[in-house]
Parts: sequence; structure tokens; C-alpha cells
Amino acid sequence: MKAIKRVVAVVVVLAVAAGVGFWERPVSYFNGAMYLKQCLAGAKSRSVTVAGHRVHYYAEGPTAGPPVVLVHGLGGRSEDWHNLAPYLVKAGFRVYLPDLPGYGRSEQPADFSYSVPDEAAAVVGFLDALGLKQVDLGGWSMGGAIVQHVAARHPERVQKLMLFDAAGLYVVPPGMCGCLRPPRRQTWTNWMCC
Repeated sequence: MKAIKRVVAVVVVLAVAAGVGFWERPVSYFNGAMYLKQCLAGAKSRSVTVAGHRVHYYAEGPTAGPPVVLVHGLGGRSEDWHNLAPYLVKAGFRVYLPDLPGYGRSEQPADFSYSVPDEAAAVVGFLDALGLKQVDLGGWSMGGAIVQHVAARHPERVQKLMLFDAAGLYVVPPGMCGCLRPPRRQTWTNWMCC
């Protein structure tokens, strides 16, 4: 009987400690759950050095499968792709999910600009570090703008470009009459001219 009371007391103390910990640091618990889910899904957590900085990434799927690299958005991390990655793995792709420099579990260097062009250079450096010559490259939000930069500057490295609710590049299509652009950048009223 005393042993049962001790076990119950230990369980209650552990439950209270877990509850207090969750109350104090809920994001840490959420992150731990995401890391566990990635691990249980078969994703391998790894790191490479890109331009002198440690970049964390997950790799999952068959090693001989065609490579897919998915780039997260602003304020994101590699785990943001946890719903899509299993479908790509099931289709036979080797999926790489990097944390851009400054995000997720990658290094947060003080000497890095975190601009879209510099993050695009980090993606190219990531491809080089893993020896990936040509990939299907996807990006979400700011990651979409980053992968567009990669595709524009290194088209030989991108077999397919996938954009998910992506930020865009400012390029005026040829023959555009200007109807959907404001006549002056300072004035946003009466901008529909057609």
C-alpha cells in the first residue's frame, strides 16, 4: 500500500512539474514535440558548415531518390514542412529541410545580413556542402523569394521551382501598360488607370 502511495505521489509531482514547465515555457514543449515527431517520421537531424556558419537541416527519404530542398519563410524553420515532407518521401524523393542561417537550430551569426540575396547565397552554399548539383527547389513566403533568387542566378541548379504563397521579386513584365501600378511610388490613390 505504501509503495502505491509513493508511486502516485511521484506521478503527481511529475505532472505538476510538467504543468509548471509548460506554463513557463510552452514554446520549448512545442519545439520538443516537433523534434520528436520529425525523428519518429524518420528524419535525420544533421548540420553542415556554409560560409563558416553552422546550418542545421533534416534529411529524409531514400538516399537514391531525386533531391528536393524546401526553404522556410521569415521567422520559420525546417519543421514548418512537417506536413508536406512525408508525401514527398512516400513519392520516392530525398527531402532536405534546412534551417536558414539565423533561424531554427542553425547558427545565428552577428556578421550575417539576413537579406534575401544573402540567404539565397546560403542556400546555394547548402547545395554545395551536400554535393547536390541539381534539385527540385521549393520555398514558402520569404523562402519563395529566396528560391526565386537562386533560380534566377543559378538556373542550372534548379530542375523544378515550387512556390508556396511566396513573396515575389519586383520585375515588370514586358508589355505591361502600367495599369496596375501607381503612377508614382509616393501616391497610392487612383492607381487603377485602365
